[in-house]
Amino acid sequence: MISIRTTEAEEALYKDLARFYGISVSALIKRTMAEMIEDYYDTMDAETAYKEFLESGEEARPIEELWEELGL
Repeated sequence: MISIRTTEAEEALYKDLARFYGISVSALIKRTMAEMIEDYYDTMDAETAYKEFLESGEEARPIEELWEELGL
């Protein structure tokens, strides 16, 4: 169980947002945290892929070349 302290203004905002989305404040916070966690893992994956690309010694090429290869 997690509890957080908020100001009255923050609490009112969270309740308004939850009402807008038709969910509880708890669900709103869980959903928001899930989105932030997903963004975090996406960023970590991108950084890992970029590091691997740099270490591979491969060179980037213009996107237009890929489009031409694919006939787009």
